[in-house]
Amino acid sequence: LASETDVFDFYVGERSVCWFDIVCKGNTRHGSGLIEHTATEKVQFILNELLSYRIQQKICFDSNKQLQLGDITTINLTKITGGVQPNVVPSSFTLTFDCRIATDNYEQFKLFLNDVIQRTPKKMKMMLN
Repeated sequence: LASETDVFDFYVGERSVCWFDIVCKGNTRHGSGLIEHTATEKVQFILNELLSYRIQQKICFDSNKQLQLGDITTINLTKITGGVQPNVVPSSFTLTFDCRIATDNYEQFKLFLNDVIQRTPKKMKMMLN
């Protein structure tokens, strides 16, 4: 792990790095209207789900002093891209995530991501890259 001191922590079973993009597509029009089924609505759904998982992991970590950072899965949104004009609702947004998956959590995390995609409302089409 990165360290601010001369002491470096290391783990025998380090977490797996998982970087991924989620592309959310939706209706686009002039920003003066109330457009339904936009990419923004999909972004909100995805962020709510993934950040809820992140909060659960933080609660688990904070409540058990025997756990080390390598024992939990971290999720961090690192980039959002989309849109080209301030008065047009974008047709898509790309969310980029940096996840570090605990050594015993890969299959569970994969199931979680697939579940989020399956639970996305039908009008909200997503592509997981």
